[in-house]
Amino acid sequence: MHKWPRPHNDATTMINGAKMNYLTIVSCRLNSEDDLARKNPQRRAISRYFAAIITGLAYYLLTPSASAQTSGTDSHLITLRYCNRDTNEISLAISHLESSSGPYIVRGWYKVDVNECNTLRFPKGTFYYFAQRTGTKHPMWGDGISLCVSYPGPFRYQNSTSRECSGDEEKRPFTAISVADNQQFYELTLSKANRNPVWHAIAIANGPGWVAYGYSGLKSTEYQARESALEFCREKTKKDRCKVSTRNISTDGCMFIVSGNSRRGIMWQIGPDREELRDSCKSSGYNCKEPVGGCIK
Repeated sequence: MHKWPRPHNDATTMINGAKMNYLTIVSCRLNSEDDLARKNPQRRAISRYFAAIITGLAYYLLTPSASAQTSGTDSHLITLRYCNRDTNEISLAISHLESSSGPYIVRGWYKVDVNECNTLRFPKGTFYYFAQRTGTKHPMWGDGISLCVSYPGPFRYQNSTSRECSGDEEKRPFTAISVADNQQFYELTLSKANRNPVWHAIAIANGPGWVAYGYSGLKSTEYQARESALEFCREKTKKDRCKVSTRNISTDGCMFIVSGNSRRGIMWQIGPDREELRDSCKSSGYNCKEPVGGCIK
């Protein structure tokens, strides 16, 4: 019986001094078998049977197996799948081990569109994440250790306990996620349901023939929203009459205020729609200022 030359590591062999690919050798052998098989139907069936075995063997020898590609190389890694279930694009910052023995690095931003998911891979170990809507600082996802992020980014740095924020960096709260030794995958879902609370408020002061007010912008706590609104209001009047009523502080929806004056006096009005407030003020015959406020969605 004919003895087949064994393939070298580069899947080639030498025949009559010529370098040939092992698949070419198999192909030549199978063609000669087919020529002989035409004279004998039984031999044709046997030839086809061995042809399938030889072809499969050649493929196995020349193609790296999946286990060979991954065995022992990825067991120390965790795959993070992060998904955006919010109503706007989200930017993610993450802190993780640079190698199995450290140190920790902090990097960002990793953007993910609405209703899409992306993945990151890094060494196993407790990791930390912070996220926010792209282009804004609220709302946000994160609670716990404070780490520096850079605006607008991107950024990457090696973290240490003594490191302070500098330049365009600001501290943000990162949530810790523990990873088990045998864990290969973790999915992080960012949605309106699990984001940090966001507050905004309007403070108002008024007297005979005048009104002053201030809008807080989006803040992380009720206290911050209330104090910010009061501060903006006080900047517009020397009288300490600014107040935030319970109906003018919220964690959801839109809030705007408009004011106007005429010979009849002054007016102000609060509502959820900027355009409607402006139109209502003007249609009532007042000289109106531009509405002030914002939305939490």
